[in-house]
Amino acid sequence: MSVNLLINPLVKRYNSTFCSKRNCSFSSLPQLDNDRFESSKKPLLNKGDKEILDVLSDSISKKENFIGEGNEAVVYRLKDEPYCVRIMKNPQNKKELLDYKGKISFDLTEDDKINHNVAKLANGCSIQRLIEGVSLFDFDNYEIIADLPLDIYKKLLRQIVYANQNGMFFDGVTKNLIYNPKDKTITAIDFYKEDDEFYFYQSPLRALYSSLTLGQLTGDADNVFDSASFNKKIAGKIFSVIVDDFKSGNTPFIKPSNFDDISKFLSYLSNMPDSPYKNSQSFTMFKRTMLNLQCLKIKELAGEDVVSELNGQIKVANALINQIFFGKKD
Repeated sequence: MSVNLLINPLVKRYNSTFCSKRNCSFSSLPQLDNDRFESSKKPLLNKGDKEILDVLSDSISKKENFIGEGNEAVVYRLKDEPYCVRIMKNPQNKKELLDYKGKISFDLTEDDKINHNVAKLANGCSIQRLIEGVSLFDFDNYEIIADLPLDIYKKLLRQIVYANQNGMFFDGVTKNLIYNPKDKTITAIDFYKEDDEFYFYQSPLRALYSSLTLGQLTGDADNVFDSASFNKKIAGKIFSVIVDDFKSGNTPFIKPSNFDDISKFLSYLSNMPDSPYKNSQSFTMFKRTMLNLQCLKIKELAGEDVVSELNGQIKVANALINQIFFGKKD
């Protein structure tokens, strides 16, 4: 039976019995720190336009402030400031940079905030919050990423899901995840809109998995580790976050109308070339358990008392995650 045939009627009932009676908003989920974009508290941004532009010009002129570049822009650190500046390349000549000077705007949209912007400059250029750390693409000790605490994955997936629910999509490549070894956090950067030239839709689950499991393939011979085991752990972390979010009383950050992304992600894992999950009875049971969890969660959100059944399926799901992805046995 199709997953949609089971899920869609429950979603419709949930929308009519729950969302119509309450303020059913998933878009207000906390993506970032509350004060992250309160630019009035930041000394640099309290200055006049000319003073700010002078700081930008001085920082850009020094090679040591260069952070990196992509297909569309280059990024420079602003010396002694918690910011960087992103300068767009000329679309007709990528070797030329567009003029960023002009009136500075602090009128930020949600799209701007998702992309860590704190001020907008001319020609699509911007001042952004500086994400301290190193790109996972350049991180030498990559294998420790799979062993980071679950809360780090929870915050990261919430950030990507929040952007998705606001029409912004994470460019799921390893270089767009910044790891801060000091506080052991991972932050996603580089989100784009559906109508962007380079738009390619990936669900938040698929985008996160792809960004975390491709980078280690670029390592040199001195940094080889068991990538198959690593990839399993990453998938296990993602599913652990989802299952934890399905606990009774929680409003999941993945909307019921997007629950199908979970089933599609499971199908993607089982259909990969040389997939370790293909023809696995445990993985097939896990897929059924995840579908049961989705159905039960929708029923709970619609007002039904399914706490006992939900807790039972969560226990089964966690046992299967430990067995399939982490190689543990209860």
